[in-house]
Amino acid sequence: MAKLFLSLALIIAAGPATCQPALIRPAPDGCPHCLFHEGAIIREDTTAPVIFLVFTGGDYNEGGEYIRRVLKEQQAPAHFFFTGDFYRLPANEALIRGLKADGHYLGAHSDKHLLYAPWDNRDSLLVSREQFTADLLANYREMARFGIRKEDAPFFLPPYEWYNATISRWTKELGLQLINFSPGTRSNADYTT
Repeated sequence: MAKLFLSLALIIAAGPATCQPALIRPAPDGCPHCLFHEGAIIREDTTAPVIFLVFTGGDYNEGGEYIRRVLKEQQAPAHFFFTGDFYRLPANEALIRGLKADGHYLGAHSDKHLLYAPWDNRDSLLVSREQFTADLLANYREMARFGIRKEDAPFFLPPYEWYNATISRWTKELGLQLINFSPGTRSNADYTT
């Protein structure tokens, strides 16, 4: 099987759902019905039947134009969180510009896709605050080349969808809100196939 372009995670709410446009408001104050884990939004408004489609991209872009075309055909908005390396690759420029022109949310997924905490000890850290900050701000510098300002993309999806309360706090101190997939869907594990 070809390497996958993007992993898909869902941020869902209750009941039968419709696709919703981009997350645009800051949280947690603006999200009284959200569910949080370690400071990250893991479920949007639990009183509304909505699904937020979330794609991540790091090393590969296979399928990107196909995903874009299907989203356009279905008139479905989505959220794309790319690493700085993804934004940096000239081969991805047309896709990124197209997704932006289509009105999709484009956000940060770290510059170099660093693992922040050990898999077996989530409370520990593998990066310093300085490394975390430098890496995340480098991601936003790459996004700026596409006209995406930090204030326009306040949601940050951590690399590997793995983080802890310290990472959430550092994210908030940078004026951003950490988000993550809704547990139970296993949609975030599509890279294992």
